[in-house]
Amino acid sequence: MARLVRILLILALVSGCSFSTPTRFASDYFPIGVGMNWKFQADSLEKYIYVDNEEDSIFHMVIDGIPYDIKREFDGIYNLRDEIITYGGDRIDFGVVKELYLPLPFVSGDSLRDTLRFKEFYSGDTIDLYLSISITVRYGGTLSLPYGDVRDTYHVRRKFIRNGDTTLVDEWYAPNLGLVKRKEGEEIWVLTEFSSP
Repeated sequence: MARLVRILLILALVSGCSFSTPTRFASDYFPIGVGMNWKFQADSLEKYIYVDNEEDSIFHMVIDGIPYDIKREFDGIYNLRDEIITYGGDRIDFGVVKELYLPLPFVSGDSLRDTLRFKEFYSGDTIDLYLSISITVRYGGTLSLPYGDVRDTYHVRRKFIRNGDTTLVDEWYAPNLGLVKRKEGEEIWVLTEFSSP
């Protein structure tokens, strides 16, 4: 009888406790699956992202007409791409680079950096390839978009340096929608439609 009373007491205490899961852990900030489509407005142009197929856990996405191979791993999203340089009219292939695109889960205040250096020998010359990726994550709150208000967004700033050429991109991600806003230079994309099979 005493054992039953202890069990009932523990159950009563546990049922009174609230174990809320933060949105960033309970939601998917980078949903990816074959047939998913995102439509964005960029000034007077429409931009599209879609996932057309998946092979060996690598998703083939098309972002504004450019194909990407994306792999989701336990710690983040990776972009797999062939890194090629033209040198003296010839193509020098450095092979497939696995570039961290997004850390997961998002943690406000995270700051990550990865540097990759490659060397290839070609006609007696040494050809260098230097890649640097810096990613910072900040909580973005609620955004008002044509798609509607989206809550609990995260702002990701990505700085990519390739042999001295720098690209800076700001992106905002929302739970279960993924990318909802993107800014590169003067061009800003905002989500207007999202569909999932």
